[in-house]
Amino acid sequence: MRRFESWVVLLAVTCAILPSAARASVRDSALTGLACTACHASTAELTGIGNAYRARSNRLAPIGQRPIVALKVTGAYVSDGNQSGLPKTINDYLTLTFADAISRTVSVAAEQRIVDGGRIAGTREAYLDYHQTRFRALVGADSLPLQISPDRYRDLHTNYLLDDQSIGANPFVLGATHPQIAVYLGDPFLGVEVGALVLAGHEANSGVPQRSFDTAFSLKLRRPQLTVALLTYAGGRPTGRNGGTDRFVRAIASVTAFRGPWTFETQLGIARDGDVGDGTHATGSGGIAQLRYDVRPRTYLEMRYEGTSDSIGSFARQTVLGGGIRLGSSFRLTIEDALAPSPLHHVLHIVLGAGASTARLTNAAY
Repeated sequence: MRRFESWVVLLAVTCAILPSAARASVRDSALTGLACTACHASTAELTGIGNAYRARSNRLAPIGQRPIVALKVTGAYVSDGNQSGLPKTINDYLTLTFADAISRTVSVAAEQRIVDGGRIAGTREAYLDYHQTRFRALVGADSLPLQISPDRYRDLHTNYLLDDQSIGANPFVLGATHPQIAVYLGDPFLGVEVGALVLAGHEANSGVPQRSFDTAFSLKLRRPQLTVALLTYAGGRPTGRNGGTDRFVRAIASVTAFRGPWTFETQLGIARDGDVGDGTHATGSGGIAQLRYDVRPRTYLEMRYEGTSDSIGSFARQTVLGGGIRLGSSFRLTIEDALAPSPLHHVLHIVLGAGASTARLTNAAY
């Protein structure tokens, strides 16, 4: 843990002294429901909506008081469909999204997954968001405030191994939806932001009841072309010996850096599980490193390497190579190959997504 903390401090100092030109984060899109291209004409140039958004203290107001309703559907061909028990060609996602600005300071958002991964799904997010210039509070169900989002802004189809990692009988995973009350202080777009969260100690459909609440703390340090983020999560699940509570801790650190058409992201995680069922403790770790190159405003290439492991024998590695192209404002085609070693195994993904929305520039329109 000391090495982990020293690494984070070093990155924070680097972040504080690095000069560069301005560029926003994908979290801006998450807060507004707008695609990156709605505010950015190029890497450093803002559109009219982008300038208005910045002038209004980074609020939803630039798109007006009209609610956003969007429908997104994704079809996928997976060369190894039998691996998941599904056909090779499936309806991968069917998602209905709603967002509205109730007032200048209060927004509401919801995302209902009708189909997720080819199977019937449920609510991904549903929350109220109160936002002032340097204060934000969220109440409802949402994903964790990870810099590399487990779902919404994953450019390639293949899931992140780190977000699906669980240890022993404990069903906790980083990528799940978490009912929560969260408070954030600071500038979420340029500068320092800290957050404190109280979360329900339960995973939907896990069969493990809630016995207590979890807590999490986040820290983000943003420079125009570099973001360093830290998240710590502590919780308990009634999966320990003799009906006891399994206490566990996760710590996640990430770095996102931009330069011209290049984007580099890395995320490292460590875990300590209190009881894996036989009175012993388990540790785990994992990481992601990915590099994206924007060939043109509508076309990108991406390479990702990642892995997870733990002290009770779970081990996974994979390399994902691929790219995508936006076909107009409503379609996107993605082609990628996921390569797993030991034994060598390839899985080809061809994914076509389509979106329709009441607001032309929402992220549902790709």
